Amino acid sequence: MPASTATRKEKGCFQCSRRRIVCDRHEPSCLKCAKKGIECSGLGRIRFVAGVARRGHLKDCKIPRTEGNDEFQALPITTRFQTALLWPGEETVKKQHDVRKSTTARIAIKSKLLAPIQSEDGVSPTVPPTKQAAIDEEDNDGLENICRGGHPVVKEYPQHYDVVPWIAPIAPALRMLLSYFSDFVAPVMVVLDDDTNGYRSLVLPMAIEDEVLCRAVNVVAAQHLSRQRPKLQRAAEAERAAIISRLRCDSMKQSADRVFNKFTWATLIVLLVGETVTGSADYGFLIQMLLSLSMSNPGRDANPVLFNFLQAQTHMFELLGIPLLGEEMGLLTTMRASESLMSWLSYPHLPENSEDRRLADLIRQCFLSACDIYMGTAANVNAISTFPDSIQTHLIQRLIDKVSKILPDARGAHALVWVCFIAGAASTDQSQREFLIHRMEHIYTRTQFRNIPTAIQSLRNIWARAYGERWTVCLPRLSSVLAM
Repeated sequence: MPASTATRKEKGCFQCSRRRIVCDRHEPSCLKCAKKGIECSGLGRIRFVAGVARRGHLKDCKIPRTEGNDEFQALPITTRFQTALLWPGEETVKKQHDVRKSTTARIAIKSKLLAPIQSEDGVSPTVPPTKQAAIDEEDNDGLENICRGGHPVVKEYPQHYDVVPWIAPIAPALRMLLSYFSDFVAPVMVVLDDDTNGYRSLVLPMAIEDEVLCRAVNVVAAQHLSRQRPKLQRAAEAERAAIISRLRCDSMKQSADRVFNKFTWATLIVLLVGETVTGSADYGFLIQMLLSLSMSNPGRDANPVLFNFLQAQTHMFELLGIPLLGEEMGLLTTMRASESLMSWLSYPHLPENSEDRRLADLIRQCFLSACDIYMGTAANVNAISTFPDSIQTHLIQRLIDKVSKILPDARGAHALVWVCFIAGAASTDQSQREFLIHRMEHIYTRTQFRNIPTAIQSLRNIWARAYGERWTVCLPRLSSVLAM
């Protein structure tokens, strides 16, 4: 079979080939390109592009021109290499040949310039500091100094953070009582409830560490909750008696370090909180135990924040409790009120012109006025002849005017129970008595502390006392409640 002759396919222009159509091969431009209005490359299929290459490293690079349009991007004529690395005190890690050669030449020139030259008078000239700095800068050209000190972005802080101790899982019932104490009891025991409330931020974490303190917190929470769940009242009273018995046994058998410590101090304060919740008459011996314990400096191993909080709460129970137990000690206590017993009313972290700061200062003035009323009666043997009712009524009215500036629902208004009780006990005016009783009843609707109804009944007993008997003298006999 004869071999078939190979026919060579004739190619047309590049534009028709790219459009995948048959070129008519007209010269110098095919008719199809002319019809479309495009420039025909002809049968030679020579392509001209604007740049050096259509792809790759030299894409979009233009042919360099010495004159003409400045918008062209010329081909790179030099290649920049990475600068050599120079570690302090070590040799160069990487250095290019041309850099090493030029550096050697500069060092030779520098040594020649810095060579000791004797002048005619025998004095060696010195290189000016500016010229010396310029020479050093030239000497380090092409070298990059890298320090081993540390990463320039990462900052080192000198403060060390302690690892938070692990807390064992808490039983649901215990968790409920601790949460109830934090939500309903702790806010009432301070004037302004905020992040600095030590009952929440200090006492509750301590309760997780100490068994007796934890039981005391649970008792107080159960006592307040027993108003809604009466079944808790008997169990709470039994647990309270067991805690007090435990404290007495420890005071006789344990060492001083086991008794006089921050946990026992906090436990007594929490038990006194329970006395205000229930309105019990057994608060007197707890206050005496608290004052005796505080004199032994039980918080010597505690942090300053905890010590200041426990000391402030001790001052609060001393100022508000001792005057109710006896006239003589009450007079001495109220005389020290403005000097050292008002730390629990201090809120220095509040802004000067804030509403909370204004309320705190006004509440402090109310307590100072109540102390003046108590001292005005207790300091006189015959209150009727030397301290007329008109003066007492005027002092009480000034106190009522200050209390009226604090709305019943305002923050801190719940702290005025003791103020209203002292003013009510000294008042002989019926309108003043009604105002003070009404304010105490409104506070009770907010706090549900049962010492307030008992204090109101004690005021009625004081008003019914025999004529001529000072109320500061008969107060321990006619009132057996911690009114605060």
